[in-house]
Amino acid sequence: MTIKTLSERCIAMDYDNELFKQAYINWKAGEISLARRYAERALELADDNETRLRATFLMSRLISDADEKRKLLETVLAYEPTHPEARRELAILDGRLKPEDIIDPNNLPLQATAHRKASADRFTCPTCGGRMVFAPDGQSLICEFCANHQNLKNGKTAAEQDFILTMATAKGHRKPVAMQVLHCSGCGAEYVLGPQTLSLTCAFCGSNLVVKVAETRQLVPPGAVIPFALDEEAAARRFDEWTRKLRFHSAETTGKPRGLYFPAWTFDIFGQVPWKAVMVKGRNQYETVEGMGAAAYNDLLVPAARDRSPLLDALLPTFDLSEAQAYDPRYLASFPAKLYDIAMSDASLDARAEAARRAPRDVREQMGLDPFLSVENVSVSSAQLSVVSFKLLLVPLWIGGARRDDKEYSLLINGQNGKAVSETDSEPRNWLSQ
Repeated sequence: MTIKTLSERCIAMDYDNELFKQAYINWKAGEISLARRYAERALELADDNETRLRATFLMSRLISDADEKRKLLETVLAYEPTHPEARRELAILDGRLKPEDIIDPNNLPLQATAHRKASADRFTCPTCGGRMVFAPDGQSLICEFCANHQNLKNGKTAAEQDFILTMATAKGHRKPVAMQVLHCSGCGAEYVLGPQTLSLTCAFCGSNLVVKVAETRQLVPPGAVIPFALDEEAAARRFDEWTRKLRFHSAETTGKPRGLYFPAWTFDIFGQVPWKAVMVKGRNQYETVEGMGAAAYNDLLVPAARDRSPLLDALLPTFDLSEAQAYDPRYLASFPAKLYDIAMSDASLDARAEAARRAPRDVREQMGLDPFLSVENVSVSSAQLSVVSFKLLLVPLWIGGARRDDKEYSLLINGQNGKAVSETDSEPRNWLSQ
């Protein structure tokens, strides 16, 4: 029997990593054949999953056969489902990502700021040609003249977009910056719109116009919308109740509440959370324990526009995201809508920070330690949390306000369920939450 010294065992254990290093150096030097031999040998001798993963992914870059490359990439994803480079390469093989669309996030190409011509959808009745407006039922458009209905619900669910693939392109890092020149097909009037304007009503012919956000290399189009379920009359009643509680006179209000679709990002974040804690076993008896927890956060909601009321952060959690519908521009037929001005990449950092904030509480629930023992100093690591998917969502708001003694007061109403928040002395306060 051969007996190896500790030093010899350490050398043997590190030999696979040294082979991988030589494979990588030769790949960078353009010596593909030699790099492949080193990578194959590293795979044969690999004694840990990390080395197997790295060597397998490198092998996928060293071969040209599409079927073999696919098998290797799928093996990488079996080891690490969120491996960004493997997911990106597999998307290129599948035709879901074009190599020419991939950018360097540290050196983004300049974004055009000149005026651009925008096209828009205009909603007219197919029966009489009248204007179609959003119906109070929250599910259809109705003609103002002949009462013809168009049902909006089509059974489609709001689709998530792949976070890693979008981050590889300019869309993940861009926000609208160019002014838009829009021609109304109803009367011929032209408008110069702000970069974040998504819909408007023509001042001359009353046509409802929704700007088309095409699938381009620059911007992410809306993926979902929560329709208005609270109509103007119901919103006005809530506004009147608020003004009576604060004893505003009619001259102090800003008029009827205004409906608006506001943009928000939603992110799905998953991963493992290593944790460590100190368990108190008795008087002056302590034991350090550690383990691995799982984290899954679906549809973490983050505002997508900066010029917003401070009340919005308090109102956003009141929306029921399960009722979001696949985006259809007809939902915007009667309401203005804003496009985002916070890039998806920036918003994802806020979502990830929120996931990291929730992780310690969730890990405590998963620890499964003896409930009769005290646990102290629980620490977790969020390094293995990964953003997997996202979508751009439009949420419905009713906005009202009043002014008294040079002081502004605001009311935001959830256009889905009527819940509201108000601002008194600059502090958010819940109103009408039932």
